[in-house]
Amino acid sequence: MALQITQRRSTNGAQANQIRTLHSLGLKRIRQTVVVPDRPEIRGMAHKVTHLITVEEVSDDLLPNGGKSKYRDRGQGPITSQKVTLSDADAVDPDGTVDEDALADSADEEE
Repeated sequence: MALQITQRRSTNGAQANQIRTLHSLGLKRIRQTVVVPDRPEIRGMAHKVTHLITVEEVSDDLLPNGGKSKYRDRGQGPITSQKVTLSDADAVDPDGTVDEDALADSADEEE
């Protein structure tokens, strides 16, 4: 699920931390609407400024990228079973895979 948050009231007279919370949610003016992921930290920010906003639950389809993170997941690169040293750098393809023949050739040259 995702949350659709709309700013309904002005920030005039609001405390500075409430204004910063609205900006963190992506709201800068009245009647502006944002769709954010439904996470505990977002719900906490929304709870802090409930008197200034309205919150509705919507489907994840409204999120940019379909709700997926815009950042690459760490640790999802290719897995190799061998430790590659700097002298074996020519055996590693640009995509991160190890060329076994080139690695064997470099091992033969070292001996």
